[in-house]
Amino acid sequence: MKKSLLALFVASLVSSTQAYSATVYDKDGTSLKLDGRIQSVLYHSTETKQKAGESDNTLVNSARFGIGGETKLKDFKFKAYTQWDMADGSKRTGDDIKARDQYLQVSYGKFGSLKLGRFKGAMNYVTSVTDVFDDYSANAQSANDERNSGRIEYAYSNKGFDAKVGLLTSNDEYKLENGYSDHKKAAVENGASIALGYTFDLALPLSVKAGYEFIGAQDDKKYDALGFAHYTTDLDKVNTAAASVTLGSIDSGLYAALTVNNRTFSFRVKDGNDKADEDFKARGFEAVVGYTFESGIGLRAGYNQMNYKQDRVVRLNDVDTKVDAKLKTFPVYAFYQANPNFIVWSEARFDATSDNDRALMKKANINTPYSTDKTAVSLGARYLF
Repeated sequence: MKKSLLALFVASLVSSTQAYSATVYDKDGTSLKLDGRIQSVLYHSTETKQKAGESDNTLVNSARFGIGGETKLKDFKFKAYTQWDMADGSKRTGDDIKARDQYLQVSYGKFGSLKLGRFKGAMNYVTSVTDVFDDYSANAQSANDERNSGRIEYAYSNKGFDAKVGLLTSNDEYKLENGYSDHKKAAVENGASIALGYTFDLALPLSVKAGYEFIGAQDDKKYDALGFAHYTTDLDKVNTAAASVTLGSIDSGLYAALTVNNRTFSFRVKDGNDKADEDFKARGFEAVVGYTFESGIGLRAGYNQMNYKQDRVVRLNDVDTKVDAKLKTFPVYAFYQANPNFIVWSEARFDATSDNDRALMKKANINTPYSTDKTAVSLGARYLF
């Protein structure tokens, strides 16, 4: 199997943009392309799951569709792209069309590109190196799937060096991960991020990346019947830092990656309290190792651990318990690329979280990547166009 085909397949797994596309128009520097995928996945879980009921085997179908265009004007290149998750007819998984990426981008030769719209932020450039599974990975990452509107990002790449600088404008429904469930959708006023990386051209490529992100919550107030002002949210700001290192290439041969990240939520004074809640911290660690053979067969295994911590106590089993819990998982993944468009895979997640920590996270109302399904298994097939 040619390595170029393997590279296309892996790109389809780890990239939010189109990996395959059909060109419907290409003339005089202007092009229009369509892309998408259709897949069916058989899920099995020992507990109640979003996609499969308790001890059920459930076949779930889904599809995506994207359209993008490019045009050139002298040394400038302009691009527009949008992609949706399509309705799948299932009430369990959501029978509606949902926007994924929607952005405009302008680039000027070697001077980089400017991107505006809805997409994942600069932090994803750092942490995505361990997000190389299908369903059961990235359990110990913050900002992994924070695909939000209102982003502005400049990207530059030259001779192994990469840089991304991002700004965030006001967003009343910003998707926010790994905080409290009350803040799954946060009213954000502004934000900024930076990510840097360098790849050493060795026998096995070695890449090192690091990033930082600040998010400021809106300070809007509402007034009660007596005329007193109250904040509409207790969230004040969110700070996230991450670093990663990779060895090898994800598209062929040996691949190993490590990611660490730390996210801190700071709060305002709540109504009726003398002081604000203590900072809530989510600290994650992920490791993955895998090998992709030229035959198109690949194997990967990983470990994810997220530690949630705050200087407060909750009542658990009639005992005052400090908020300090760890979510631990082992994802395992195998795939076969039959040709550039058709892929089959099998995946499993083995949970190593203690029952006490699981109960504590639920009692503390923490927004974890998953809350049940200690063991989950899937078998899937996907066609890309």
